[in-house]
Amino acid sequence: MRPYPVARPVPKNGQLTVMVGGDPETFERAKPVIDSYAKMVGLMGPAGAGQLTKMVNQLCIAGIVQGLAEGIHFAKNAAWTPSR
Repeated sequence: MRPYPVARPVPKNGQLTVMVGGDPETFERAKPVIDSYAKMVGLMGPAGAGQLTKMVNQLCIAGIVQGLAEGIHFAKNAAWTPSR
């Protein structure tokens, strides 16, 4: 269970979201420590489930960012100027 590196001081502000994989008993023992630097912590399932959850999350975000970039690129190439 390791926080992911970020460009902002999120860990110091206690704003991390931690997705954990492991057995429930160990999770419950570790949760108070994780709560000290995370705004949200959840047990996603057995060992490896936290990493899988993080990967799915990153894929979803990447898809959104790519879609936005392609939409902006398409609008610029079409010489479209939105009124708002």
